[in-house]
Amino acid sequence: MANEEIILTAPVAQPALGRFRPGSLHLSVKPVPLIIATLIRNDNDRGELFEYPATGTSLDTPAKVLAAIEAFNTANLSVRSLWRRLLDKLLLDFPNRFPGGGTVS
Repeated sequence: MANEEIILTAPVAQPALGRFRPGSLHLSVKPVPLIIATLIRNDNDRGELFEYPATGTSLDTPAKVLAAIEAFNTANLSVRSLWRRLLDKLLLDFPNRFPGGGTVS
């Protein structure tokens, strides 16, 4: 068995994993159904805004947003929290905002 190895002269930079935590949530029914979520990236970064209705997502019309708000309102939150449900939704609807995907924990 050989003992050869490569020793790098400079360390390989590892990308920092992004972490998102809840910042704020706004649910509005009137005058127009609207969901606005702000997530804070890492612990000291500015908030990132996610807004529905959003073209190209499952909540692209006011009627669909209203249905989602009603679903949030009647959900059994003892199993999965409102934030967890919303974070799962954001991962599905905005994959380009979460490069490489992600998991909610």
